[in-house]
Amino acid sequence: MPIEIAHLTIDGKEIDEKPIKNNEVTTQKAIDVLNMFNKNKPIFIKFYANWCGHCVSMDGAWKELMKEMNDKHSNADIALVAVESKVINKEIDKIISGTKGLGKVEGFPTIGLIQNKKFTSYNGERTQKAMLAYLETNVINKKMKGGKRRTKRTKRRRKTAKRHTKRRRT
Repeated sequence: MPIEIAHLTIDGKEIDEKPIKNNEVTTQKAIDVLNMFNKNKPIFIKFYANWCGHCVSMDGAWKELMKEMNDKHSNADIALVAVESKVINKEIDKIISGTKGLGKVEGFPTIGLIQNKKFTSYNGERTQKAMLAYLETNVINKKMKGGKRRTKRTKRRRKTAKRHTKRRRT
């Protein structure tokens, strides 16, 4: 599945009051985001308010992240979702209530990753580079390698298991 970018606002305008271009996002409908959630698609989500100073300062980094993900990881199975506080409606409420660890969105920006209906808060730097590195580590590279990474410990366990199996057979 290709990357999906959703941007949910009241009037299609962003923090800096410029209209969102249709070619920058794949959807502006809350029901589409609910469908992504129900299909267990990993969602990197940002809840923001246009009056919030922290939200305004990270707006450029979020837009750069959207562009970078479209350019570098357009085939990644992930959704980037930005939700304006005024748009938290019945579909978004279903996502919030159906996600472990998300609770009620009261502070802005609230940023995190929803995977398997569990919310992990993003506490890193609010830069495009840091958010991209987080996504590459926690979603993109994990999917490409087939899920779990093998550590030295699991490799040792496999060698030991093979050795014991060989001894029993002889």
